[in-house]
Amino acid sequence: MLDMKSLFQAMIPNRNSPLYESHPVLKLAGVLLVLIILALCSIKVAVLLAVITLAESAVGGTTRNVLQFLRGLKYIILSIGILVFLLNPLEKAILIMARLIIGSIALLNAYTTTRILSMEQVLEKLKLPESAIRATSLTIRLIPLTIKDAEQSIEALALRGIYKGAFRGITQLLSVILANSLNRVEFLTEALVAKYFFMGKRKYPWKLRIEAVSFTLFNTKVLCLLYAISLH
Repeated sequence: MLDMKSLFQAMIPNRNSPLYESHPVLKLAGVLLVLIILALCSIKVAVLLAVITLAESAVGGTTRNVLQFLRGLKYIILSIGILVFLLNPLEKAILIMARLIIGSIALLNAYTTTRILSMEQVLEKLKLPESAIRATSLTIRLIPLTIKDAEQSIEALALRGIYKGAFRGITQLLSVILANSLNRVEFLTEALVAKYFFMGKRKYPWKLRIEAVSFTLFNTKVLCLLYAISLH
């Protein structure tokens, strides 16, 4: 049900975007504002936000990312839409789907036009825990790689004739992806250790923080993969 290739292409940052060098605080504040308005707005306001969000995509050069994102999730969106329309009145159902799609596009626009390092610096100025900042940053960086791992694993298992579909073949597929994730976390930990990552912090020994980052990354990836694979 998920088009992994389209999702991977949707997650590729657009470094040529005129918004790529803009201040991340403005983009994060803009996304937060859109999400708050969506939670409180009517259909008319949602339509206005849709126009603004699509205009932002056009200006920022992320229209292709948005189209690939919608293509990758088209069956998921269709399934959710049918369920929402069956359980809610027409007007409310339209508003719920508008909130879901517009909010997702706004987040995607921010993700594909924001330098991760700049976002880290902003979060550091907000005095957030450094371990949480690094774990979040590294997790975001690994999302496209995780999607690509899932796509390549499905293709490899299908070519070998041992992939039996979303549910029957989930054990074989999950074992391959988990092995790749464990290897990636191990290499990442070694690289961070070599760069004295979290060295000299007062609260915890730096090795424990490295392990905490690796554990957070691994579990986040596992949860994402379980959800994606079960719907494929």
